[in-house]
Amino acid sequence: MNLCRFASRLALAVLGVTTLTQAHASTTTLSGTFTADNTVISDPLTLTSAQNYTFTTTSFASGGIVPVLTLFNTVTGNVVDFSGSNTGFSDVALTDTLSAGNYVLDLTEFPNVAIGNLAAGFLFASNPSITGSDCGVPGGMFYNDITCAQTTANYSVTVTNAATNAAAVTPEPSTLLLVLPPALALLGRRRRTA
Repeated sequence: MNLCRFASRLALAVLGVTTLTQAHASTTTLSGTFTADNTVISDPLTLTSAQNYTFTTTSFASGGIVPVLTLFNTVTGNVVDFSGSNTGFSDVALTDTLSAGNYVLDLTEFPNVAIGNLAAGFLFASNPSITGSDCGVPGGMFYNDITCAQTTANYSVTVTNAATNAAAVTPEPSTLLLVLPPALALLGRRRRTA
């Protein structure tokens, strides 16, 4: 292969690499202690582009509250996604592809679920001891409504942003000028030693 043909193929190969994909992943854990059964923990999200999110609780497995997650669009007030413990008590998770916009993730303790939209609030917002009342312990808090076993007031939510952004990258002419001479020098050195 002659030097000119090699240089032209190398230039085409360098120009052919025009797209790079950059994966960005970040994880945040929100944890703490509820002060009452009607506590609402809110985590606002402002997105400038579409992104993938996963929200996962570990409260129940560690003996804490029976969690409910509700994701609202704060502009429309509508529920975007909901995951509650209505089929048996356990930890819950939401996985969503969210478009650009403003959102809020609310964590509550079952049975304090969203009534409807964000403005309507939650079913037991005015009752700080609903789980105790349901289990025959007036004024008691942090009970599993099915077994009436007392839980801790602890909560934990892991928020994972697994967004993937693709950006088209075209090498600038100055980059090609930096890449081609060393490649040609290597080719020349290789021919002399052969």
